[in-house]
Amino acid sequence: MKSIKVGLDGLSALDKVAKALYIEGKMGANPAFPTPQPPIADITTARTDLEKAIADALNGGKDATFKKHQAEDVLDELIVQEAGYVLSIAGGDEALILSAGFEVRKQASPVGALKAPANLRADLTDQQGQIKSVWDRVNGSHEYEVQRCDTDPSTGEWKLLGLTTRSRYLDEGLESGSVHWYRVRAHGTAGDSPFSDPARAMAR
Repeated sequence: MKSIKVGLDGLSALDKVAKALYIEGKMGANPAFPTPQPPIADITTARTDLEKAIADALNGGKDATFKKHQAEDVLDELIVQEAGYVLSIAGGDEALILSAGFEVRKQASPVGALKAPANLRADLTDQQGQIKSVWDRVNGSHEYEVQRCDTDPSTGEWKLLGLTTRSRYLDEGLESGSVHWYRVRAHGTAGDSPFSDPARAMAR
């Protein structure tokens, strides 16, 4: 079975703009993917924001460069989320994956069973309604699945928050003072890792 390749590693900001444009063109009227998540309009907005930030950073200082990195991170996360949506529809169908503007991951040599992500930490940020989770990277992984539980994790229901290629995830829009538990597992060519130990935090 084929797996999707997000294909962002090693790309410059301009390359990511080109990749986003390609995905927009492939997904815009693709009947196999009628309800893209996130909507293609969100990727278009993030891509144009990054284009502007790249231009501003050419003659700007540290602040302009920081804003470019921020815009790049936003576009990265949207593309990763879109890849998750495509994978949920296409499964291992190579033709469908390619029709959405993504690449197919080559079969790699086995690296053994993936280990659960270690040292998961969940902390509030300086912004209201946010909790940031960070963890150690797992050798052989290509993305991470983040889940949240809003009650006691021994009895509560875990819900998928999203996929990310980074070893961190920002959860936003939370009620101030609410308590949440998080867990993470890695996806790779060798399959899925066990879930990490849960981490708990309260939103500001």
